[in-house]
Amino acid sequence: MNALQKLLEVAGEVHTALHAVSPALRSSAVGRAVSILTSLSSTAENCEPPEAPIIGAIATRWREVLARWGGEIGEEVLLRPVENPFLEGASGRPVRKTFVGRSGVLERLERWWAGPPDTPLPVLILYGHRRMGKSSVLLQLQEKRPPNILVAPTDMQDLIAADHTGQLLQKFAGAIHAAAQEAGLDPGPLPADADYATFGQATGTLNRLLERLDPQMAGRRLVLTVDEYELAEEKIEAGKFDPDFLRYLRAALGRHLWLNLILAGRQRLEEELRHYHAVFYGSAEPVKVTFLSRDEAVWLIRRPTDDFALDMEEPLAEEIYRLTGGQPYLIQRLCYELVERWNERFRREGRNTPRRVTVEDLRAMLTPEFFREFFLAAEYYFSGVWEEAGPDGQRILQAFAGSEPAVRSRQDLIRATGLDPEAGEKAFQTLIHHDLVKEMAEGIRLSVPLMAWWLRLAPYR
Repeated sequence: MNALQKLLEVAGEVHTALHAVSPALRSSAVGRAVSILTSLSSTAENCEPPEAPIIGAIATRWREVLARWGGEIGEEVLLRPVENPFLEGASGRPVRKTFVGRSGVLERLERWWAGPPDTPLPVLILYGHRRMGKSSVLLQLQEKRPPNILVAPTDMQDLIAADHTGQLLQKFAGAIHAAAQEAGLDPGPLPADADYATFGQATGTLNRLLERLDPQMAGRRLVLTVDEYELAEEKIEAGKFDPDFLRYLRAALGRHLWLNLILAGRQRLEEELRHYHAVFYGSAEPVKVTFLSRDEAVWLIRRPTDDFALDMEEPLAEEIYRLTGGQPYLIQRLCYELVERWNERFRREGRNTPRRVTVEDLRAMLTPEFFREFFLAAEYYFSGVWEEAGPDGQRILQAFAGSEPAVRSRQDLIRATGLDPEAGEKAFQTLIHHDLVKEMAEGIRLSVPLMAWWLRLAPYR
């Protein structure tokens, strides 16, 4: 039975190879099938007769056929440009295929969700810089959740034109309704505009939806995720949203223990944590989404997908990590450009083009002309962290725009900015807190060395 199960796995890989469009994906599926058959050929004698010789003959014959087919597909791979797996991340959208790291965040949620569904959970505050991967984490939660966890995703970008709190609660209700319906529950009619015309109407209607779901949620949790949450705070400051909607959510979480809440937004959410602790009676927990580790970054660069057909050499991966400090969007953007340039070379030189990318390729790419285009694409990230630095912090950052060295002493930076020691120290604390600079034994350096180039070319100087 074990041998037959292995043959079934081989058939599944062949099915994948037959229907895949990408030659690289087809090649990797055939490679996995051949590997299974090789292992099976050496263990077939463990079967009882008369099956053993039959299984052995099948495994040997299938392996011969698939090895020949794999060679043909390999030839096809060599005749085509490489599919660029970094396009997804370089676009700034949440990533699926090239998601790496973040195990601490995901493991924490898995531990919470493993507990009894009627145990109240803290409100999770997911925070970090722009383009640091918060939306990708939320997407992973949605796609890799256990069967008893329902995820209701919302994005405040969809409410950019909203002008009253009822529209916000209707958005939440719509997400909850869709998640419940997808799980086969009966949430009732779709949320209607007329029932969410005012804050008061909206709370009453949403309460009825949650009460309708109560008896259906036995053994389940529902997680409402709110991405780009800082936009809701801006609506509150502008007088569009009633600040009491958070207190309403607190009450709803208390009445319905199966309902959980995750707020995701920029770095300043952590600074407002005291406010959220007060609103949610101390049950608000911050989780920082920050830079990838060295190992995570190298894995992303060298093996973004299982079927990636280029060798991104290790010295190249180390240099990309050094330049980006592990910032995932910038890693993806640089790698995307490198793969595109390799493809251009392949179109000129053909199948004999070496299928590797080196640190010399990176250095040749990093010209002032390249950086001007690169920073236009990455402006959303750099302008976001620039805002978090504050006026005095910005003056310190500007001091890194000059010539080397890349590591400067505090005293040198304070002299270069003209700040008095007290203001300089406060600015340093802000920069360190926001992960814009790192303090090392030899001095202060930028967390993302690429930012020095951006500072030289940006209009802020």
